[in-house]
Amino acid sequence: MAFTNEHLVHAASAISEDLGGAYLGVHLRVTDGIFEWSALENVRLAWWKLLQISFDFSNEELLDLEEELFPEEDLLEPPVIAPDLPALRSPHPPLSPLPPNAAPSTAISCRGSLHTARKLHVLNVPLYIATDAHNPSLNPVLWRFLRTFPCAFFLEDFAEHTRPLRALLSETDGVPVGGLLMPFLDAMVIGQAWQVVGTEQSTFSTFVTDVLWRTYHGFAIVQRG
Repeated sequence: MAFTNEHLVHAASAISEDLGGAYLGVHLRVTDGIFEWSALENVRLAWWKLLQISFDFSNEELLDLEEELFPEEDLLEPPVIAPDLPALRSPHPPLSPLPPNAAPSTAISCRGSLHTARKLHVLNVPLYIATDAHNPSLNPVLWRFLRTFPCAFFLEDFAEHTRPLRALLSETDGVPVGGLLMPFLDAMVIGQAWQVVGTEQSTFSTFVTDVLWRTYHGFAIVQRG
């Protein structure tokens, strides 16, 4: 199942094109109750998952990378990543290789300096972060991804494409509805990413990874329950 609203489809396609078409995606819930309490843990877990499934980094390589990029953090053990049995029961064909020169279009600029070390070149790939964080580029909980991926982007970076959506009014009572559409637009953009990971225990993240991402890529959805 994918969203078919023409306004959402147009905006999501435009943002995906600006990201260069080949990019990574992460859906991070960091506000509200349990997600706020466990934000740092969940963000680290999503970081590990994304780098392992996208680039096949080993635990040792990721621990070294953490020490290099986040020297102020206490050294930690690798997070426990439990196998996703429902997803394993619904395997999909191998993805086409991520282009080694994947980059955003000239319409947008990376917010950080590109990595120059050869071993870190893969981290120059565009990353789209869908999140419920307010002012995400200034939120320290998300800095782990911003330090790792110099070409990380948020929905706020695409005001040109979201402006028409934010101006939409309900046809029945004239109430603005654009703000209600932003989470769905976020989901549609990361659903078109080359690879995506979500937040533990988030049903919306599960929808993105199990249904939306697989639908966009032509794969069978994951059946749970």
